[in-house]
Amino acid sequence: MSRTTRRMVGVGITLVATVGLAVAASGVTSAYFSDVNSGTISGTVGYVKVSTGGGGGSDGLNITFNGNMLPGEKQSVTFDYKNIGSGPEDIWITFPTQSALHALNNLGQFGYIKFSDSSAGTFFESSNLNDGRRNPPYGSNSCGTFSDAPGQCNPVPTQMKVRSALPVGAEGTVTITFMYSPDLGGPNVNGGPIAWNVYPPLNGEAYGPDASPSGTGLPYNVVATQVGQTP
Repeated sequence: MSRTTRRMVGVGITLVATVGLAVAASGVTSAYFSDVNSGTISGTVGYVKVSTGGGGGSDGLNITFNGNMLPGEKQSVTFDYKNIGSGPEDIWITFPTQSALHALNNLGQFGYIKFSDSSAGTFFESSNLNDGRRNPPYGSNSCGTFSDAPGQCNPVPTQMKVRSALPVGAEGTVTITFMYSPDLGGPNVNGGPIAWNVYPPLNGEAYGPDASPSGTGLPYNVVATQVGQTP
């Protein structure tokens, strides 16, 4: 074998070795076994929805106490709800208008209110509707710790849970009972009937965020949430 031939053979061996090292380093081989199985990930998105009724308005939640309300005489109104969502729900009542809620919680011992559910029973009751925001000389600006113990301040909160984990298709009825205390005596200084729960309070005790908007009654919402969540 000539010198030139030996040189070409040597170069070829070097190239083959270099390519082999490169393939080994990359971990790529030209031959392997495989098996492929295919599928699709799918699903549906659930939803939370509650239907309401028993009263007027588009959502059936406009409810009115009957006749003229007098001290010592309880009156009740009701509304219905039903879970029409895709899974269990928590049902809440919320009060979005702070000036209206404060007007109710400004009655102190002169007002009584109870919220009860057809299945869950009473979930709020108070005969001292004081939220601690009463201007002197009508009362103290501080009410201390809220409590349902007799004589303690117990205002209606901004939100209350009615039912927990209400199953799909299940329903219930909420009853709201209100009474002006028999202690609310004396002449009607307005000279005639007035609407229930005028807000801000007629005696001018409201201040800050409690001062507006104005109106009558108590705006409220019925809210459904996922179980364990708050509105």
